[in-house]
Amino acid sequence: MYSEDEKTEETEEIILKRARYYVERAKFSLVSTKANAEMALHTIIPRKLETKKRTLESARIANTDAKQKLPRDLQIKQQQTEKSARDHQQKEERLAKLKSDRAMMAITAPIDGTVYYGEIKNGKWQSEAAAKVLKLGSKLRAYTTLMTVIPAGGSLKLYALAGEDKLAGISKDAAGYATTKLNPYKAFSVKVSDVASHPSTKNTFLTTLEPTLPSGISVVPGMKANVKILSHIMDDALKVPVEYLSEANDGSYTVQVKLADGKPATRAVTIGASNDKWVVITEGLEKSQVIVK
Repeated sequence: MYSEDEKTEETEEIILKRARYYVERAKFSLVSTKANAEMALHTIIPRKLETKKRTLESARIANTDAKQKLPRDLQIKQQQTEKSARDHQQKEERLAKLKSDRAMMAITAPIDGTVYYGEIKNGKWQSEAAAKVLKLGSKLRAYTTLMTVIPAGGSLKLYALAGEDKLAGISKDAAGYATTKLNPYKAFSVKVSDVASHPSTKNTFLTTLEPTLPSGISVVPGMKANVKILSHIMDDALKVPVEYLSEANDGSYTVQVKLADGKPATRAVTIGASNDKWVVITEGLEKSQVIVK
């Protein structure tokens, strides 16, 4: 059993101990607070201030660089945008051309007729260039005629390449005849419709002839024919072989005539129509005279 005085003394002692504890704790807290305040004032806050200053300086430098760099970057982006727009426009144009070319690949014949590979040029069918590319996987060359359509029911024409030595006997509306390898003994008539005024690269003159085909001759474009033109028709012409002619220094010609006593005599002659074998004498020779070499 405790008396009242003993209880009072024990309670007071407990209160005093508790008060001393709080005082000691407050002192420790004060010391810690002073130490923390000292560290904050002399260490932490100065460090934070220095960090803020460095951050501010870095931000200022970055801002200065951005003011110098961003306009350049903007200009570069604008140039890239303009270039992209030009590239896009060029691609749009190229796509349109490709679509147009693709549409042209669907080839439609403009007329009824027969398709020939290649082209006719200077009176000859030229199919070699077309034959080289008209195969699977080949690339078509520009400006190459691949096919030619011959109209159905069209009139046929003959094309010939005449040399200079043949021009004298060829004129418009001159008549003649032609034969083909189908039947070399069955001729058909032809008439000259046009003669080129200037030679081609091979020094020949393109001559166009209109044929009159009889029934029974199945001639088609691309075939070859032998043509003979009747350049002159003279009933009483004096025709002399070319080997009997002699050329003088002034370019004139003479022949040797056999006289009545058997001796030869030189006679100047004038030459009219001619070919590579015969010449027609228009003056200087009479029909009854005999020529010798």
